[in-house]
Amino acid sequence: MEYFGFGTIKPYEIRNCGKYAKKLSKILQVSEETLTVHIHKFENGLVPAINVELKNGKEVVAYSTLVAMPGCCGMCISTGSYVYERFRNKGIGNIMHKVRKDLATEGGFSCMACTDVASNKPQQNILKKNKWKLVHKFLNANSGNKVCVHIVNLPQNK
Repeated sequence: MEYFGFGTIKPYEIRNCGKYAKKLSKILQVSEETLTVHIHKFENGLVPAINVELKNGKEVVAYSTLVAMPGCCGMCISTGSYVYERFRNKGIGNIMHKVRKDLATEGGFSCMACTDVASNKPQQNILKKNKWKLVHKFLNANSGNKVCVHIVNLPQNK
């Protein structure tokens, strides 16, 4: 089955950290060879998605999910981004953000969106630093959280 929107990414891949390996190895104080990005492509209902994990050996450092926007093959949603507590405040969230943007671009998307709670200042800083636009705020009727909606255009492969 062809996964529309993530067609160039295999169902399960383990990649080295490429252009981010040197910086990550310095931050984590480990060998570049122990750092890998694990990518698992799946369908979330009828919507294609990929899970992305940054690992040091077998230990998960951070993870996230990219989901194709239902009804629009040019846009994906970044969701569930998480850096484990002991790895926070070291720049890993920013690097994982760049990894997600690279994967979304590779997957053929032109635009990416995400939400976060207004109180999540570290995430707000990462988004601002990487030129995301805050396009909307609302009060979530289910959780009571103030939510921010952000969007960014992705580089186009030509």
